[in-house]
Amino acid sequence: MANHLLNDVQLIHMEGQIRLPNGTKVAQSPSLRRRSESLERQALKIDKFSRIAFPLLFVVLNVAYWSYYLR
Repeated sequence: MANHLLNDVQLIHMEGQIRLPNGTKVAQSPSLRRRSESLERQALKIDKFSRIAFPLLFVVLNVAYWSYYLR
């Protein structure tokens, strides 16, 4: 049953259109498209920041931890 519900509400975004599970295409409004692109750019910026920040923070915390506990 859960799979059936998932298929009924699943939307596939394709080139400015939304395709419903039954194959019907619905045009996306320009403002919705801009908002979607803006959110995608924001997500990419967060991903780039995270790729650097998390490993760097891991190294810094490891150095602090081991320097404290090996004294």
